Amino acid sequence: MNNDAEPPVDEQHVYSQEITQPRRSKRQGQSLLALQPTHSTARLSAPDSALMASTTIETNEFYQEHYKTFLAFETQLIRDLFVSEISLFLTKEEFTERIEEIMSKNKTYQEIQSTVLQLRIKRHYYDGIVKSMENPITPSSLSQPAI
Repeated sequence: MNNDAEPPVDEQHVYSQEITQPRRSKRQGQSLLALQPTHSTARLSAPDSALMASTTIETNEFYQEHYKTFLAFETQLIRDLFVSEISLFLTKEEFTERIEEIMSKNKTYQEIQSTVLQLRIKRHYYDGIVKSMENPITPSSLSQPAI
C-alpha cells in the first residue's frame, strides 16, 4: 500500500468549496429545506467539503472509501495471519489475541485506522459547528437546565 498517495476524493463534491447549512423556508405552505452556505464553514478544504457532502457520515462516499480500504486491509491481514500462523493449533481466544497483537504493531494498519477515526472526528466537529449555528447560545438559553 502506498502511504504517500493522496486520500480518495469524492469528485462530485470537490468543485464546491462551501459547506451548506440547512435552513427552513416556506413555499406554498410547505416546509422546504433550503441549503445556504455558512460564513464560518465556507473555506473548507476540498477533502473536508467532501466529508460534509452528505447528510450523515454513514452515507458519505468520501468516508466510505477510506472505511472500505480499512476493512479490506484488516480482512487481508487476518487472512494472511490465519495462513501464516499455526492457527489450527491455536484456540479461538489465542488466535484472536495473536491478531490483536499483530494489528497493534502494524504501522500501516494503525495509520489507516487513524485516518478513518480522524475523518469521523472532523465530521462530528463540523456537525457541531453547523448545529451551533442553527441553535445559537443565547443568554436566555443558558438559564435553562441542560437535558
